Amino acid sequence: MRLAARVAVLAVLYVLLAKLGLRFATVGSSVTLVWPPTGLALAALTLFSLQLWPAIAIGAFVVNATTAGVGVATAAGMAAGNTLEAVVGFWLLQRFNFRGQLDRVRDVLVLTAVAGAISTVVSATIGSLSLLAGGLIPPSKLALTFRVWWIGDLMGDLIIAPALLCWSARSEAPSRRSRWEVAALSIALLAAALSALAQPHSTRPYLVFPPLIWASLRFGPRGATAGLLTVSVITVWLTATGHGAFATPALGDSLIALHAFMASVALTSLFMGASTAERARALRVRENFISIASHELRTPLTSFRLHTQRILRWLQRDTTVPIDTITSSLLKMDGQIERVTRLLDDVLDLTRLRVDKIALHIENVDLCQLVAQVSDSLKDALANAGCTLALNCPPRPVVAPCDRVRCERLMINLIGNAIKFGQGSPIEVAVVDSPQNVSIVVSDHGPGIATAEQERIFGEFQRVGGGQATSGLGLGLYIAREIVQAHHGQISVEPAVSGGAAFKVVLPREVVPGTV
Repeated sequence: MRLAARVAVLAVLYVLLAKLGLRFATVGSSVTLVWPPTGLALAALTLFSLQLWPAIAIGAFVVNATTAGVGVATAAGMAAGNTLEAVVGFWLLQRFNFRGQLDRVRDVLVLTAVAGAISTVVSATIGSLSLLAGGLIPPSKLALTFRVWWIGDLMGDLIIAPALLCWSARSEAPSRRSRWEVAALSIALLAAALSALAQPHSTRPYLVFPPLIWASLRFGPRGATAGLLTVSVITVWLTATGHGAFATPALGDSLIALHAFMASVALTSLFMGASTAERARALRVRENFISIASHELRTPLTSFRLHTQRILRWLQRDTTVPIDTITSSLLKMDGQIERVTRLLDDVLDLTRLRVDKIALHIENVDLCQLVAQVSDSLKDALANAGCTLALNCPPRPVVAPCDRVRCERLMINLIGNAIKFGQGSPIEVAVVDSPQNVSIVVSDHGPGIATAEQERIFGEFQRVGGGQATSGLGLGLYIAREIVQAHHGQISVEPAVSGGAAFKVVLPREVVPGTV
């Protein structure tokens, strides 16, 4: 019933927006340069589910079937094109891992250049051919109909979809700008739009850019999409009523000129808003890294200093200290030095990943032997944590092409992660051989990882729980993922059979040499 309700609501909204757009029809009564339902349909499928596609089909059919001169068969063909357009756009967004917050430049590029420009060709093609087959347009107007249809749908994806997607998605860092600034920006935007665009044949339409840039820089993607939608509504209304800088005797020519202007406004605002969000996110990551790094480095250095001062006091007192006591303190100091070394190795690997890249030296490696060597090097860490490690390998060697040094680093990170979160519990490492690939599964019996965090933990500076109580810089799993992807493999995490978490690495039998 919830799905049916959503389908009904979306269908009604689609019909209302479509009827509004058809008031500006320029080719017959069915083709318009103002078609907001395209953006509504794409945003609805992206925000909710592909299961809502019947709403688009129903809404598009009702709109076209109730338009003067359009037959049932023609309306069905046009509705099929509109529905397929939204489905193709949704599929393209999913294919490129699109995020509705529009807080990355790549997301704006995917929405505008990939989903917007490509999916709209589907509807324009099918719709134009349906009108031609129904005898509503002559063959000489087929190209014009396609162009008008495509531009109208594209503008819906550029203006309506970004606003719906951005304001419906959860923002990582909500804007805390003052209400006075919001009010001042709104007044400036309305004043610039009305003064620059209200006069016929005005040469000042670009006065809207300063307030739009203000909105993008200060309020990020939400400010950019809100300002863009505001300017779009004002300019379309003025142009449609015969006023404004783009008004001409022919409505079609007016809207073509308007859309050329609005396309530049939309791209500028969206890309600037995404760039602002990326910069703000980079600053937050830097501050978070400094906080974590200072905490993680201070802990071992404090312990190291305490042990050093203890040994100095023993020497100053000139008393006989048992050699076992001194050895114990030195071993603890050595452990803290090793901890600092691991932290610095993570930072060094991160720097190489970002700047220099790490060249892979591919060779045939026995993965069972590699895992055994890594577990032997971590025996002290296992003993200190009270963990045991069981290695399950086939009786024959499991050989795969990979970079030995990088794969050792990969296993150190995964087993080290199991030691950290599986304190006092056994750890199992299984190497599975198959004709297509080789899998390594590292399982622990710790608290496990929530489903919502299973993707997040592979990011930079991401730690399970996210608090100061969690040790480490949050780089181990990120580096592990980069190493696996450089080998054209896959890494994932899922609940272990007996509780805890199981990290699975799948490496192909053949690896194309490259860089991390």
